[in-house]
Amino acid sequence: EVHERALDQPNYSQMYAQLCADICTRIHANKQMAEDEVEGRAQAQSALDNFRRILLNRCQQRFSEGVDSKYQQEEPKGEMTPEEQAEAEKEQKFRHRSKGNIRFIGELFKRSMLSERIMHKVVKKLLLETPHQTAQHAD
Repeated sequence: EVHERALDQPNYSQMYAQLCADICTRIHANKQMAEDEVEGRAQAQSALDNFRRILLNRCQQRFSEGVDSKYQQEEPKGEMTPEEQAEAEKEQKFRHRSKGNIRFIGELFKRSMLSERIMHKVVKKLLLETPHQTAQHAD
């Protein structure tokens, strides 16, 4: 849910990334409180690992979809049919959500929730896009 909202509201990427960081901090604090209990510590570590893994998997999946999307094609020029208009609206929404995901990934990195290795891969993939594709993402 947090990831979906971050995609739909890229202007709030900072807030959603901070929320995720706070969730991880609270899970970690619960782990510290459960230090005496082996089972409690294991559950807290499992919850932290699961939350981060699920969040990162969703970001990665969405990022891959954005880079490999059919919407990387040339935009049609001139008058559009209703079908083309509907497709253009879908494309606009897709680009908006992709931009939201990229901003969210950057905010997660700033909060040390992503490793430098992952961030380097993201930047490299973005830089290796063709100039036409990069111009489309700037919209």
